[in-house]
This record gives sequence, structure tokens and C-alpha cells, in this order.
Amino acid sequence: PQSFVDLVVILDDMGIRCVSHVEQLHVFLHPTLCIIAGRTCENPQFFRECIGIGASHIYLESPGAPTIDQLKDMQSLAETRGVEVYMGYQRLCASFIQHAVSLSRSVPKAHIFFCHNEVCQSNELNMVVSRYPEGMISSMAVQELAVLVTLFGVRTNDIETFRVNTNRLFSERLQFYDENNG
Repeated sequence: PQSFVDLVVILDDMGIRCVSHVEQLHVFLHPTLCIIAGRTCENPQFFRECIGIGASHIYLESPGAPTIDQLKDMQSLAETRGVEVYMGYQRLCASFIQHAVSLSRSVPKAHIFFCHNEVCQSNELNMVVSRYPEGMISSMAVQELAVLVTLFGVRTNDIETFRVNTNRLFSERLQFYDENNG
């Protein structure tokens, strides 16, 4: 989107490189923070590549890797190389979230409605589902849950009921067959 293109231009003007792949970067000569927010299955490789070119700090978007064993391997590599790793969700820093939180705290009995909107067309959803084998809810909507926990203090014992909004304006149940996994 144009807003992303504009951001890249602004960052470039500030001397901050944005690249489509780690291989486009040179070895870091100064302390450098790499922000990794790729597909969960690709993050371990990006992590190793960033450390390989000298990243001193890494911000890794949760969940970071598909398995606990991969996370442990990443942790071990970071400790061995003296790399500081931070983990979290980009959504927590987003200006629209910060504005919503601020506004909700200034309005008595405010109500915030979180709705995750996947922008893919229906005929592309099978591809999206195959990219997120752990499930779209786990990969995407969990960020909204992190906002509720982190910024609003919601805990499991605070939740009385949970239900899916089945109104066709908000959700649709689809099933896909993944040829790669039988």
C-alpha cells in the first residue's frame, strides 16, 4: 500500500535500510537492531541470517517460530553470540492501538471492538490457510488478544463467555483441502 511505500521512503531518508531479504544487507559494523516480522515458519531462518551478519539486537514478532525446539535453538544461538532478543507484537506499538487505548481511557464506559480483517479475496484464502498451518486465529487474531492482555489487563478468569460472531458481515466458515498434507 502507498502508506508502506511512504514509510520506506521516510526511513530511507533517515538512513534506515528496508530490504525485501536479509541477503541484501552487508555485515553490520555497528550495533544494529533487526526487526523480524515474517511468517512464523520463516522466522528461524531470518533470525539465523540476521545473527550471521552481525545483528546485536533482534526484535522478534511472536510466536517467533513454529516449535518450542526451534525457539530454544534460536535462544541458544543468541546467547552464544551475545545477541539481545526482544519478543512481542507489532500491533502493541501501532498508533491506531495507542490512540484507541488513550481514547477508551478518557471516555467513561468506553467500548472497543477488535475485528481482524483479512484482506485476501475468497479465491486466495486456500493459499493463506496453507501459509498458517497452525491456524489463522493463532497466527493473526492472537495479536488482538495480546492487546487485551497487555494494555487492558484482561486475564482468563475475567472472561465469562466467548463466542464467534457468525453474522455473515463479520465471518464465514470455509474448509480447504491441503494437497501437501493429505
